[in-house]
Amino acid sequence: VPKAPSRSVSVAWSPRRPCVFFVKSGDTLDVWDLAERNYAAVLTVDLKNSGAAPPTADGEQRASCAELFVTPDGQPVVGYGGASVVYGLPSGLTTPLQEVPAQLARTEQPIEELLVQGHENAQAFPTLARHCREVEVPQACAMERDLLRAIVASAQPLQAWV
Repeated sequence: VPKAPSRSVSVAWSPRRPCVFFVKSGDTLDVWDLAERNYAAVLTVDLKNSGAAPPTADGEQRASCAELFVTPDGQPVVGYGGASVVYGLPSGLTTPLQEVPAQLARTEQPIEELLVQGHENAQAFPTLARHCREVEVPQACAMERDLLRAIVASAQPLQAWV
């Protein structure tokens, strides 16, 4: 998050695209699509220069009570300068993926399938399959939910830079 640490950072996931989430920090809204890239936002909106906060009569900025909300159709609603603004996004960020992107298409096997039969107790590291739980999503989002699970499992640890 380039503008962090600011007074507040708000994060919200898209209800339409499991791989898309939003980060509002200060006067910036970052839109991330983990199916496209996991190292930087795919879209950044400068709230200060987008006309989102009309000046008040006394010239002071008003604090909003809600920083970030995402509508059921995946559009971010941002509180900035006392105003709430709905930002329209390209359909690629609001329509569930129908196929795995080429850069993420790979066959994977759960670690449990790679263990030698009869030697499960001799493993050097525990597996987490027994702790896995299903996350219910609309059928249109099921493929992307599974893709997100693989993306998160293979991602490097996230670090905050100050």
